[in-house]
Amino acid sequence: MTAAAYPAPESGDSEEGLDRSRAVLLRRDQIMAATERLIAEQGFDALRLRDVAKLAGVSIGTIQHYFDTRDNLVLETLAAASWRRAEEFTSLGAGSADPAERTQALLRGSIANRAWCQAWMETCASSTRHPELPPMIERIYEAWRVEIKKAIKDGVDSGVFNPQLPLDQLIDTVMAVIDGMMVSVGLHLEKFTSDHAGTLVQDTAGRLLAYDFGGMNSA
Repeated sequence: MTAAAYPAPESGDSEEGLDRSRAVLLRRDQIMAATERLIAEQGFDALRLRDVAKLAGVSIGTIQHYFDTRDNLVLETLAAASWRRAEEFTSLGAGSADPAERTQALLRGSIANRAWCQAWMETCASSTRHPELPPMIERIYEAWRVEIKKAIKDGVDSGVFNPQLPLDQLIDTVMAVIDGMMVSVGLHLEKFTSDHAGTLVQDTAGRLLAYDFGGMNSA
């Protein structure tokens, strides 16, 4: 159960009960935020409860009270972080009605945050050992794909883009490039800064859409 899914107090609860429930949510969020940061820095396998406790400013007993085991803590953290980032991703293009601007925002925003890339890598890697993760990953991946396809299709329909491949094949290609760049950014390879990787994704999409997003396409 993620923090967002934690049961809300009934409307008839006392103010003290409401405060207690808020305190529980805040404490769980605090612990998961520390866990997410450590997973990004150290990886899934190196995570230790005592490190989480120190960073979150709580005892190991408090962590076990809320999450029972280390694996439960990690799985809840990865699930919550992945869904939150999926929501952040889908909102990237919301500020513009222009399909080219929306597409560019989604392409570059998908790999703009190294910690995001690292957490996604850890989530995918952990899915080989935890069967409950692959269905969640598939739903999140599809949410990303739908947003990118919607922006690109709007551009095609309005005549802004001239796709060089069938639309679904084009989207799959762009998603595969994003996946590869997320790994490169997440691994902190010297050449692959978020900005450089974003330009590569943008350039590849631009060539597939016969559209100049700028950056490498202007060369």
